[in-house]
Amino acid sequence: MKKLNIIAVIIMVFIITIPNLNTSTAYGDTASALTNADPVIALTNYEIVDGKLEIGEEFTIKVTIKNCNKYADAYNVVVDVASQDLALRLSDDSVNQVYFETIGAGKEVSFEQTFALGDAYPYDNAMLTYTFYYSNAATEEFDNRTIITPKVVIPCKLTLNILSVASSATLGSRSLVNVRCTNSGTIDIEDITMNIEGAVNDKYKSIELGSLKANEQLMQDCYITFNSVGKQDIKISFTYHDKEGNEYTLDKSEYTVNVTSNTTKPRTSSLNGKMKKIWTLLEAGIIIIIILAIIIKIWLNKRKQNLY
Repeated sequence: MKKLNIIAVIIMVFIITIPNLNTSTAYGDTASALTNADPVIALTNYEIVDGKLEIGEEFTIKVTIKNCNKYADAYNVVVDVASQDLALRLSDDSVNQVYFETIGAGKEVSFEQTFALGDAYPYDNAMLTYTFYYSNAATEEFDNRTIITPKVVIPCKLTLNILSVASSATLGSRSLVNVRCTNSGTIDIEDITMNIEGAVNDKYKSIELGSLKANEQLMQDCYITFNSVGKQDIKISFTYHDKEGNEYTLDKSEYTVNVTSNTTKPRTSSLNGKMKKIWTLLEAGIIIIIILAIIIKIWLNKRKQNLY
């Protein structure tokens, strides 16, 4: 009986001890695996914080990168950025590499870069490739990359080739404004309006020039009339829209026009004056002829009397 009790105690101790040993070993293996894990750097977010992602414009992008491992720091982190086309390039104030001495486990860091998007950029998206070079605590080196493709806005772009305004005008008479412009964008312009500020009649303050297809040119002669004399300063600007209703503007141009009053006498009054003079001369001539006829007749009668 005594031997049976001893055997039972031994069995119970064994049953209790074995699970505890397994649990301790599992915890130890997990901790060891996490301690020896490698850091992983990845781009987790980006946003345009300044400017416009449009053809011909500059934009500043804020990039956030993260060490996705919660247990291992990343050391000597170098971020290198490259674009798919030379027309998408870094501005003069930005560099293509950013360096961080350490990015802690599970930590995020952010940085900004400014790019210029040239007129010749041929794609609908601005493809930027970010490559990350870094090492772990044991100086083992790693690299990986993330590609982002933010959408590029390709606006219709109106280029003003010629805007000619007559330097002098007559009050109330039509004055010429010659316009020649080109749609330098890749999408059609739905409508173009020429806006004029200054001493012009209200009906000419907004002049519709119509639509314009991509890469085509428009030439048009427009006429305005002034409502004040003297040197008049006018400002001319243009507004236009794309098919989605987005509005664009061209900066104002200023012109000075010398407007004079109409001093020419009416042609009818001049003709009437001449006609009056002619009639007066004709009347005088007729009177003289009548008087001469009477004198001749009297002289002829007297002559006849003397003959008899």
